[in-house]
Amino acid sequence: MQPTFVDFEVAPPHDHGARVTLTGAEFGADHHLVRPGGRVDLVGFAATTRPGTDLTVTVRGCAEPSARYVPVRVSVNGEQVIVLHATPVLDEPVESRVTVPAVLLTCGADDVLSLCVEPGADGAFRLWHVLVDPVNEEGQSERTRREVAEAGSLWPYLTRTGAPGAEDGEGSLWIQLGGMGRAALATLGWRMRDGERASVAFDAEQRSFAGRRVSGRNETPASYRGEVVGLRRMPRQFPRPQRTVVFDAQLLRDGGWRDAAPLTVHLDMDDGHVPLAELEWTDRSGARTGIALSPDGGGFFGHHQRTGQMPVEYRGRIRGSGLPFPFEPVPAPPTKPAVPDVERFDTCPAKALSGGSLDSQAVIAAVRRSTAGTDPIAVTEERQTAGIALRHLLLAHGFSTRPEVARAIVELTPEHARLAVRQLAGFLDDPAHDPSAQRGMYLEQTPGDYELLCTALALATLDDSYVATATRLFREASPYAAAVLAADFGILGPTQRQLAGERLANLAASTRDDHVATPAVRALLRLGQFELVLSAVRDFTDRGVFLSQVARPLSETDPAVQPALVDSALHALTANPGNLLHLATRGDGTALADVPSEVLACGEAYRDRVAGILWGLVRSTDLTADVRWRAADRLGLIASSEHASAVRLLEEDGVYDPEAPRPQRPAGTEEELAAACEVASAVWQRIERELTRRFPSFPVILGGPATPEEISACEQALGCRLPVDFVASCLVHRSIAFGDLVMGMPNQQDVAELADYREWMGREWSSDQPDAADALFRSDYGWRDGWVPLESDEPHNGEALDLDPAPAGRYGQIISMDHGTPRGVSAAGWFELLERFATNLEQDRYLLHKDGYLDLHHG
Repeated sequence: MQPTFVDFEVAPPHDHGARVTLTGAEFGADHHLVRPGGRVDLVGFAATTRPGTDLTVTVRGCAEPSARYVPVRVSVNGEQVIVLHATPVLDEPVESRVTVPAVLLTCGADDVLSLCVEPGADGAFRLWHVLVDPVNEEGQSERTRREVAEAGSLWPYLTRTGAPGAEDGEGSLWIQLGGMGRAALATLGWRMRDGERASVAFDAEQRSFAGRRVSGRNETPASYRGEVVGLRRMPRQFPRPQRTVVFDAQLLRDGGWRDAAPLTVHLDMDDGHVPLAELEWTDRSGARTGIALSPDGGGFFGHHQRTGQMPVEYRGRIRGSGLPFPFEPVPAPPTKPAVPDVERFDTCPAKALSGGSLDSQAVIAAVRRSTAGTDPIAVTEERQTAGIALRHLLLAHGFSTRPEVARAIVELTPEHARLAVRQLAGFLDDPAHDPSAQRGMYLEQTPGDYELLCTALALATLDDSYVATATRLFREASPYAAAVLAADFGILGPTQRQLAGERLANLAASTRDDHVATPAVRALLRLGQFELVLSAVRDFTDRGVFLSQVARPLSETDPAVQPALVDSALHALTANPGNLLHLATRGDGTALADVPSEVLACGEAYRDRVAGILWGLVRSTDLTADVRWRAADRLGLIASSEHASAVRLLEEDGVYDPEAPRPQRPAGTEEELAAACEVASAVWQRIERELTRRFPSFPVILGGPATPEEISACEQALGCRLPVDFVASCLVHRSIAFGDLVMGMPNQQDVAELADYREWMGREWSSDQPDAADALFRSDYGWRDGWVPLESDEPHNGEALDLDPAPAGRYGQIISMDHGTPRGVSAAGWFELLERFATNLEQDRYLLHKDGYLDLHHG
């Protein structure tokens, strides 16, 4: 029997060995929704079956989340076989197997397999796949389905370029992408080696698209649209098969490269022969991928990001080539760039000129030095290098500094102003392809009003004809964008300065958002409108909006406004001490610039008021211990005796000092360690047995045993004793690396690297609210030395060993982190986590998700 399946992850469904018809069904992102009363028929599903052979039909689907009762009747040639009672599951298919007796089959082209959702169902049935196999050959259709999914399907489009009614004529576009999921494309963008580029968006079923195409010869933009022709099928041959490339692909996960599904790429436009340089796409599931191909087309490097996950690096090489995988993106410059959006360099010209810094002020200072004494009219290597560096910084390294860099171009390299305008102007209308919104072709953000206003201000600085555009965008900008950029706008001229002052005054009179208030007052200071500054600060103070760091150093502000700014900063210190003392790290001798030090630098007149506020913080039982101890530390700015008195008060009151050395836990006895090693050995045997038996193809790398000396070295580096259960586990496996996500079980970095990862993850934050008396973990400040991350996730979302728990917590408990902040206790200890994992495996609660990870289902 030939493999028979229907893949409902795409629209129309991809049928193989049967003909599918749908009634009362519609496509929904990566599956089909079959409504109550709807049905799916597979006609001829048993045409190649040997007579007398029973079949196994596998249905992958579930009820939609809002439903409770969705019965699905499975029939063959009108005879009911079974009724499946589908239950709702979060976006994951549930696999149901049904045996079809041979007596119901004719083994001819008229056999019909029907799935009917009962009319009385209270929701729709979500359907992913239907697979048909002989009972003794289960899995054959699934293997074939995966092969087809990896190869992808060919989409032929009839295209038109140019405005509707004025198109240049018909063209063609053939697209095939396979290997990174099966959902329909939502967007697609590409750049060819000659500089031609395009960006299009598809309809829900990928049967038409509309977008923009820019010529590589003359940079002329045009609208670009297409309609699919023919049927979506796996073709036996392509119009130009040499344009089809299959790559062996890998994803960077858990510190190592893991094999991924092969990536098939076929992009063929009109009669073109120019090689592809870059490609980016998103699909209807929300997954995003972007790659840059090597100049010879033999490999690619890029990123892949699933919905709700961090992006990971993605690379590939021509299948069967034997070439090494590329480790870095290697895009080549266009062969004949007319006016490129941004020149491409082997090394960043801005960093090269400044000695490695991309700070705008450092680059501008380097340009100033390199052009000092040169003739602005003369074409010299120094001026050319400086102009290129400034233009590259203007285009490719962020929006916020664009007005400042544009002013530097006008002042220091005015001969580059016209070319800078030509390069930058097009991105006002095409912000999605702005170089500062991208890395290669991998889209990082969609520019909004703030970014557009930055671009318009830079253009207006370089060319007066753009002042009207900048004025319109400033009037339309959000309060935040207007506040932050008002000074840059006001510099453009007297009319703009007046308009900026009026907009800022209106913001001061209306907003309660300190994220808007602070930059608004800062802009008024830059514009020298001190009367408006005083009025704004008074208005904010009256509404309870206090400004802490409007100008730094505060001591250098104009005497006319300094008292009002100091008063607002001290009010802010009282209202929000956790944020305004968080720089006051004790004991390292670093000169700090927090609110107390800034205010005291303004004069002795403020000493008593600062002291009173700090003493109020020290005595407040409503604040965290961390804030109270930091306030005591800052009293040292008043006098050493004040600091000593505050420390004595906190110690007498028994206030926990979060920065004091933790008492070292005694090492576990030999008997405790021996007993723990027996438990660790037993639970790991269960885990390894079940993973091998149930998921033999799922990649798992378990490190070898750690030595006692390595455990001791880790503890010394951490400054903390590791819990005995974790030590016993490391003596079996020093590290855990899964090839993909495993719900409920984290990876574990090598025991020799745990201390290093803790240092990389630590970012300082503080809270004003003290922990509850029954809190299991501390949440007054972080990153704490006692939090040891188990996984190498840079913003740190994952699990961590808690070696500094709250009094009600347990030493060695496992806590879940969200961007470096603890959110809960996931297990009382390492053994509890391992035992839970082993039990869930044994009780068949894990399913291999279609995206490759192990999903956990309870119940």
